[in-house]
Amino acid sequence: MNSVESTYYLSELVKKLSQDRNAGSYSGEFTVSAVANGKEKISREPIGCQLTINHDSVDVSVFWEDYGYKGFRDMGLYGRTNSKFFSVNELSSNSFEIINNSDKNKLVFEW
Repeated sequence: MNSVESTYYLSELVKKLSQDRNAGSYSGEFTVSAVANGKEKISREPIGCQLTINHDSVDVSVFWEDYGYKGFRDMGLYGRTNSKFFSVNELSSNSFEIINNSDKNKLVFEW
């Protein structure tokens, strides 16, 4: 998806998951997998996340530290991504992935 499609998809997901068409954000636990530098770092771990709608994008914050990953940066992981700068792909009706095209890091979110 391009950035406009990614933003639309994530905005609609916020509204769907919160069950509120007027929601500006959604916080919850997702099953997250992460690949950094071509290596799997996290495999299907429950991690708290927040999706926040901005004017022209959606931030996806991952609360690694709250779930025991104090050194997430050393693992090559990001604490926040944004739909303007990362590619978002819907994988199924209950999962999506975010890919950083410059370094091929990937996060997969399931619920």
